[in-house]
Amino acid sequence: MISRLKNYKNVFDLALMILLSCATQVLSLMKISVVAGGFGVSAEMDAYNFANSIVTFVLSFVIAGVSTVVIPCYVKKEKKQYVDSFITIVFGAVFVASLGIVIFKDLIISSVSGRDAAFAQVAGNVLIILFLGNIFYFFTCATVAHFQCIGKYNIPKVVALLSQAGVVGCLLLLKDITIIQYAVIISVGVAVNGLIDIGIAFVYKWRYRPRLHIKSPQTGALLKLFLPILFSTGVYQLSLLVDSAIASRLDTGNITILNYANQISSMINTLIVGNLLVYLYPKIVKDRDDQKGRENFWKSSYFFYFVMCLVAVGYVVIGHEGVAVLFERGKFDADATRRVFLLSLLYVLVQPFNVIRDLVYRYFYAFSDTATPTKNSIIAGVVHLVLSLVLARWMGVVGIVLGTVLSSLVSLVAIMIKFKKIFGFGVKFKSILLQYLRTLLIAVVTAATVLLIKSVCPLPSKVLSLLVYGCITVVLYVILTCVFDKKILKTVTQI
Repeated sequence: MISRLKNYKNVFDLALMILLSCATQVLSLMKISVVAGGFGVSAEMDAYNFANSIVTFVLSFVIAGVSTVVIPCYVKKEKKQYVDSFITIVFGAVFVASLGIVIFKDLIISSVSGRDAAFAQVAGNVLIILFLGNIFYFFTCATVAHFQCIGKYNIPKVVALLSQAGVVGCLLLLKDITIIQYAVIISVGVAVNGLIDIGIAFVYKWRYRPRLHIKSPQTGALLKLFLPILFSTGVYQLSLLVDSAIASRLDTGNITILNYANQISSMINTLIVGNLLVYLYPKIVKDRDDQKGRENFWKSSYFFYFVMCLVAVGYVVIGHEGVAVLFERGKFDADATRRVFLLSLLYVLVQPFNVIRDLVYRYFYAFSDTATPTKNSIIAGVVHLVLSLVLARWMGVVGIVLGTVLSSLVSLVAIMIKFKKIFGFGVKFKSILLQYLRTLLIAVVTAATVLLIKSVCPLPSKVLSLLVYGCITVVLYVILTCVFDKKILKTVTQI
């Protein structure tokens, strides 16, 4: 009875986490909608997105890597001075790198983007503003890890929701803002988010003090564990930066179109995949030596894949209407809507496969093996770079996205081969593959059926189409799953 109540509590916590993220992403969509209507796919928006891609490249992969290393330390209650030293060293390296980019910003932006001096000036100013806003946000990599380990998953979600609400409120109140003012609003929102996270974490007994035990073997071990993750995530972030650089040399507006498509994909990834991984990773660490650990791991992967296939089906059916409702106003026209939907659709269709890869990566991390995922990411990064460069010549910005999609599939196949070689699947691979294929078949049948209904019974309103066909998609997908794949529904209370 107690075990069952605990399982239901876990499901409730996960549902609340997703609900909070949904609210945050709704606000984020409102923000993007306001910005799209105000700036469209202009050169100044290209400049903002290009600068933001550089800031994201420097900061995002470090934050993700630090969290991955710190969580096992907090779970095992290892000595704080070494964890603090690790955080201090990484923060110092990020600060020096950021300072170097700011100093040489004009040279970097001009040489990489190939745009004129006006573009470089706007992008350079935005770059400085965004770097300043992220100074405090860096430490959330440790505070969020602390919250996860004490079971307070949702505190950072509440803080993010409030911060995003403040940003959206400012954008709605202030009319006709410049791109620099927009960057300032975003930067202040990020800084406030970081400061509040740090303050609440302190209340929950998180402590950090700058230390430099550089010669300590314990600190060295953490850095050794971190570096492969740094390179692994860095390769991915570099691929995004390369995509922006390639797009910057195409027609004006292509950076912004690509960025909007990326943002839609990232929102889905943050909303669902991010929350599920945040919830599951500490459990993988704790259960890694359990006899049924791998079996439970694959059950979790079935559920993750099931959820992401539903998301992909929904986007196939009503994604175009969703993009139109969110973006198509002011300077954002119907052609921009069509292009954003096409690119974002390609990103979304590959996400069910990406979630399996991300889960497998976490399994390696739980065993302190960061080298294998890193090698895998480097291979995928090289494939991505080559494909994006080649395909962009023939297909423009669509080729850039196809390069990302195809490299993701290569990455999944390669890491699954490594998993089998190092750990063994623990269950028959045929049963794993059949489960994925069963879910995929249900998804395809659902999409085809609803699209047929949609073509026969078109609705006069985009909003009405979103509601009606969105509901039909979910209901039909769940019904087909209940009939042909009851096993997947049983895993909900087991993860």
